[in-house]
Formats: sequence, C-alpha cells, structure tokens
Amino acid sequence: MPKQARDKEQLLDKYKSTLDEEIIPRLGKLFYNISIEPITVQAVERDGPYGSYGLGTFYVNLKEADKRSTFTIKPLTLHEAYPGHHYQDCYSQHFDIPLYRAKPLMGRLYSVPFHFPVYTAYAEGWALYAEYLGEEMGLYDGPYDLFGRYVSEIFRACRLVVDSGIHAFNWNRTQAIDFLRGYSDFPESQLEAEVDRYITAPGQACAYKVGEIKIRHMREKTQNSLGPLFDIREFHHQILQVGYVPLDILQEVVDDWVHTLLYPTTTKPAATKKVSGVTSQYGKLRRLIKRIHSVSENIFGTLSKKVSGDFHGDFWI
Repeated sequence: MPKQARDKEQLLDKYKSTLDEEIIPRLGKLFYNISIEPITVQAVERDGPYGSYGLGTFYVNLKEADKRSTFTIKPLTLHEAYPGHHYQDCYSQHFDIPLYRAKPLMGRLYSVPFHFPVYTAYAEGWALYAEYLGEEMGLYDGPYDLFGRYVSEIFRACRLVVDSGIHAFNWNRTQAIDFLRGYSDFPESQLEAEVDRYITAPGQACAYKVGEIKIRHMREKTQNSLGPLFDIREFHHQILQVGYVPLDILQEVVDDWVHTLLYPTTTKPAATKKVSGVTSQYGKLRRLIKRIHSVSENIFGTLSKKVSGDFHGDFWI
C-alpha cells in the first residue's frame, strides 16, 4: 500500500486540507448550522496514537512519519475534529447544561479529591460514529480511502480482543503486542504504547465500540419509529445538545423526543424531568465541590499538576 506523504510538513498539510476542504463543507447535510469554534491542528512527536484531541486542538502525531500510513487520515480527522470530539465538545456548550456535562475534564482524571464521571461510551462512541458518517458524507470516495476506513475498523476489533484478552483471559503484554502486530502496520513504539494503555484502562476499548453500536441502534430505531418525520440533523442535535451522559439517559432523551413527535402533548417528557432534576440539584453540589477543589489544589497542587497538567490530549483515538 503506497504512502502519499513522507515529509512531516506534507503530512500535516494533508490533515489540514482534509478538514478544511473535504469534511467541513459537507457538514450541512447532517448537522444544523451552529457556530463551532475553529480547531487548531498541531503537530506533536511522541509514542502513542496517530492523533488525539484536547482543549480545541487536534494533535497530529508525526513521530516516525516515514513509517506511518496515510490512508487513515480521513477517519482519524473525523474522529478527533469534525464531527467528532471537537464538534461534540463545542456543540453542547451552546446549551444550558451543567459544566461537568459540557466540559468534561478528560485530562485531569486523577484530580484530587475526585473527578466527575467521563462517560467514555458516550464520548468515544460518538467519535466512532463520526468515522462512520464519513460514508454518508461521501468522503470515502475511492478504494484507497475506503481501505483506510476498513483499517480503522480492524483496529477497533483488535482492541476489543486485546482489552478482553488482558483483563478476562490473563494475556500478558507480549501476547497483546504480538496480536496487534499481526493485524496492523503500526510502528513498534505505537504497538507498545497502545497495549500499555489497555493494561492501565480496563474496558476502555470496549466502551468505544459499545457506544458507537448504541448510537447507531438508536438511530435505526428512531428512523423506524418516525418514518418520514425523521430528520437526521435533529437526531444529531438530540444526541449532542444533552452533553456527556450515560447511554441509558441518552436513550431516554431520544425516546422522549420521538414521543413528542408521534404523540404531541403538554406533559413534560420523563427524561427531560430527570435531566432537569439532576441539574437543579447540581448547584449546591457544584459550590461545595469548588470549595473542596480549591483547598485540595492548594494542598496537592504540585502533585496534581505533575500527574495531569502536562497531558496534551483529552481524547485519544
């Protein structure tokens, strides 16, 4: 399989042009025209995944650029930027929801004294769904691009095997690395970094795929229920405007939306009541948390910064 670019600048430019010239112009087919803060595409060189996202920045990993295939540029850009993590993050901030749902602190998972739930299945499930949307946007318009899409899917399947192999079937690190090597063209440094990640985050790789499958199932169920009333842009709006929530809450939000369309009523939907109830109780808790966090940051500030402050990407592919 040929590689389109070996020069680091060429590779970075390819990511930028894919985003600006191919992805963003096609978003209107699937999403409402909501203002989204521009994303920064920045090069980094480190062990680990091809790309990551955090704080409005898409970090493109250019370490060993001559060994990195370019056919996964489109699915990776869809995952990390638009309509993936960056779009997901910025979209929910237009709505009146608690900050812990609008701006999850992915890069501070070890903050003292505690951290709000991250809901990986929602966050990463959406990002994998965004890769799938590339098909409907007509982005995989040739065998080379389509191959990149399939390579990304194979990678997800491998991660499911490795995640469950390590934590359910007592695989060791070498077994996991050997398995990944057999089904990918990643540099050895990335294979090792990937496996170390799965060792320290049990179930994370599984959560990605569970989330994507759930969102696609909700979409299919909604289309079947609404028929001609179904609007893909409104469906995506319902998924994104609620912010980071567990999948069962997300299902209730979508079900209530469907119910209001099929059976117009003045009764407030159940999920809306539940989400609003949680929001109303959040005020007092948030003020208490701010006081606790302020004290803990003063006491453990140096440790907290050392553990989490230097982490570039809030989201990994």
